Amino acid sequence: MEFFLRVEDDDGVWLEPGYYLPAVERLQQAHRVDLWALRHLLKALESNPRLLDSHTAACLNLAPQSLLNPEFAPSAFEIIGNSPVDARHLCFEIDEGFAVSQGSVVQRFMEQLRPIGVRFSLDRCHTTMGITQLRHLPIDYMKIHPSVTRNIDTDALDRAHLKWICEAAHLLNRRTCAINIESDGALAPLRSAGVDFAQGTAVNKIGPLMT
Repeated sequence: MEFFLRVEDDDGVWLEPGYYLPAVERLQQAHRVDLWALRHLLKALESNPRLLDSHTAACLNLAPQSLLNPEFAPSAFEIIGNSPVDARHLCFEIDEGFAVSQGSVVQRFMEQLRPIGVRFSLDRCHTTMGITQLRHLPIDYMKIHPSVTRNIDTDALDRAHLKWICEAAHLLNRRTCAINIESDGALAPLRSAGVDFAQGTAVNKIGPLMT
């Protein structure tokens, strides 16, 4: 289960992050937004405990600016520590591109939160990260970039790429998730390649709660 952050405009339209996050980042407020989202995610899980029985993890995508802020990890640690929700149900998602360019920052952040049980996912992954770095980064999930899976029902090379990612992930004891899956025709190739989880309209609509 992934926690999505949306903003409602004056016309009642729900805006995706690309419309408002650039302004948040220019104001250097991304870490405050992520901490706000973390508090609300934990509150939603506390109020709906059945979600923890039906979902493997509750995921929250973190902004690169948050990870670069030295106060973010201690603040997140405190918020999670003060919540009755088991931290093992939480999974922080970190963009692969950022992890490639700021490997030491990501490693340090994970080391600060891992002791309380938080899990981590490498988001939008198409293995631009080298095998050595991937081997030593303590992640639990690899969320596969849509460019890898977009044409897997028709493109044999894309299917081979996807299978390689899944095999590498499983050898490293990580699990894989294909995102933005919008075609029923993609589901059989995903299963054949060994993908563990899938997200997208072909699997389920946005839900099951709004906070």
